[in-house]
Amino acid sequence: MKILLIAPYVNLVYDKSTGLENREDFYPSAALLHLAAMLRANNFEPTIVDLNNAVVHSHKDKYLEYCKKVIIESLNECKPDLVGINCLFSGTFPDVLEFAKTVKNHSPDMKVAIGGIHPTSFPKEILTNCKDVDYVAIGEGENTIVALAASIKEKNEKLLSYIKSFAYRDKDGAIRINREKNYIDDLDSLPMPAWDLININKFEMKLDHYYNPSKLPIKYKAAIFSSRACPLSCNFCDMFLVMGKKHRKRSVKAIVDEIEVLNKSYGVNFISFMDDNLTLNKSHIIDLCNEIIKRKIKIIFNTPNGIWINSIREEVVAKMVEAGFVHAALPVEHGNDYIRNEVIKKVLDRKKIFEVTK
Repeated sequence: MKILLIAPYVNLVYDKSTGLENREDFYPSAALLHLAAMLRANNFEPTIVDLNNAVVHSHKDKYLEYCKKVIIESLNECKPDLVGINCLFSGTFPDVLEFAKTVKNHSPDMKVAIGGIHPTSFPKEILTNCKDVDYVAIGEGENTIVALAASIKEKNEKLLSYIKSFAYRDKDGAIRINREKNYIDDLDSLPMPAWDLININKFEMKLDHYYNPSKLPIKYKAAIFSSRACPLSCNFCDMFLVMGKKHRKRSVKAIVDEIEVLNKSYGVNFISFMDDNLTLNKSHIIDLCNEIIKRKIKIIFNTPNGIWINSIREEVVAKMVEAGFVHAALPVEHGNDYIRNEVIKKVLDRKKIFEVTK
């Protein structure tokens, strides 16, 4: 059984006078890489169509028509039994709906599932208003997509009611939502992300202006996770809907194995850790850096999603820099102490902000 997995292009709208034609944010979709690996481990045949790349970007204002063309070509070539579309951000949702419509126009009986932060937040609203979407994966999707693929393979709609963290319309059109949690406690039980299913050359960017003290050739970025979830209580954040509150770590070996494959097999020298809380566990981040150093893997890395400022100590920063750390996003969130700590519950002292920044 074949499953076509699609990630949309992230169309950033900006003032053209700023000269931001050179995009620096083309990452192969970590979600699709994990889903594809899990499907393959369960004897399904996944195909990845990741549209957030430099080739699509080159089509500029006509990117949407080009994406639809690629999807139709992929449907013809792959002949899937199920299509899954990732909707990481709410901003990509209009394009996700266009892609679902494209799939249905081409193959009216094809089932379309979507997942990601936006669908996880609004499964009922989506199934109520979007007729081209059949299923919504809620939260982490690895177990969900395997169970969904199995139900379609068996042609048994009754199996849908047993899928955890999942929403669908039953045969009478009623919306059914199973919110029973389906988090993966042991992240090392997941197979290595399916990097072999993407063409890394499509994600090439001009990055020679980056701070690069090791003078490494950098053309691509890879997004990886060393952990999932965040136990903190910032009340503006809904990532807990996707990953829960329990912080779960991959083993240092599994993380560095992935980095080594990316580095040696695909020529990736720039790693972005997308964890919501990379430095929460001091011993884990230090052990991770020590393993990178021990294996003599030459990379540079950053933390674009931010790191928990309260967790930062000089020895942690020193060890990260020794392993290749070059850029940090510091999530201060607000300059006003009352707003930051009383309103949005950041629990972050002004003194600590200046200490860590220094």
